[in-house]
Amino acid sequence: MDIVKKIINIKQQMMNGIASLDISVVKHCNLNCRGCDHFAPIADEWYIDIDVFESNLIRLKYILKNKKLYELNLMGGEPFLHDELKQLCVIARRIFSDTKIVVVTNGIIYNKDKDVWDDFFNQYNIIVSVSDYSDENKQFYQLNLSRSKSKINDSYVSCVNRCMDFNIIKNNNDKINFSLVPCAQLNDNGDLFSCIVPANIDIVNEYFDCNFVPIEWEDYINIYKVDTVDEIIEMNNKKKIPFCEYCLQKTIQRWGSSNKDENEWIKQ
Repeated sequence: MDIVKKIINIKQQMMNGIASLDISVVKHCNLNCRGCDHFAPIADEWYIDIDVFESNLIRLKYILKNKKLYELNLMGGEPFLHDELKQLCVIARRIFSDTKIVVVTNGIIYNKDKDVWDDFFNQYNIIVSVSDYSDENKQFYQLNLSRSKSKINDSYVSCVNRCMDFNIIKNNNDKINFSLVPCAQLNDNGDLFSCIVPANIDIVNEYFDCNFVPIEWEDYINIYKVDTVDEIIEMNNKKKIPFCEYCLQKTIQRWGSSNKDENEWIKQ
């Protein structure tokens, strides 16, 4: 499938439900990646409660009604740090029987017992997506935040979290010229964000004593405050949300270890 067809396909999914949804089952990580946009290097050790996880998925299934969750990503941090990862996967598959479920990992723990894990994931039709950090030349999008909001125009694209990436950008010479799509995340308290940055910004606020404030009903919607997914679909289809005003243009950087310095994420 070429990139245009992929964009059309995901746009159709976004109009008919939720194209892709992340759930962080842990916030911390066993790697220390500079500029991580989940802020794992500065996150406290935290694990999602399995009962809360189940309740949130049941509620999400209810408000979706005849609409669909097309892809569910279990993430972190590093999800394999969660002792109950298998139970979380079983619950997710039971509630969303026809959804593509992906565990996104750096592969360190997974590769130690890969055959056993693969048997389990095959049993429940779950995909493992390994992010390879062994290449010292690996590049990534550097998140650049501003402590104060700035007005942006309708054509402004601050980051790949709201645009079609599909690994198009391979080096600094390539450009993003594609339609926007959110990278939604559901937090354990039921807040569903259309972007992972405000979804995890509490980590930055606590560690660096900042005051980044997502706006309810615009940057996020709590799944327990709505009876249908229609308002969430509308939010996810917006090309920008109020929190975008905190984001400066992303830059491409080479992967490295974090020093946990504020300037890895906050530029002004």
